[in-house]
Amino acid sequence: MPLEVWLKSAEIQYRRPATTDLKLHFKLSNEDIKNAIEGLKRNGKYEAWHSVEAIDKHGTICAESKVLVYLRNHKNLNLNAF
Repeated sequence: MPLEVWLKSAEIQYRRPATTDLKLHFKLSNEDIKNAIEGLKRNGKYEAWHSVEAIDKHGTICAESKVLVYLRNHKNLNLNAF
């Protein structure tokens, strides 16, 4: 895979004990994607903080986190198609 994606760092705030399986919810906006592509084209790498919520099957937020995602165009993936 030519594009490397790492979770470089995370800050987690635990809110409630989880008693069910959790789903992780996060959103990437069109602006987030545009910034990532521009950063990869310009520098060959990109990193940004994103919010993630861990939600149980009852809809309760059990944990919130900020994650630092790192992308690197390791094998010179052609980004001009984006």
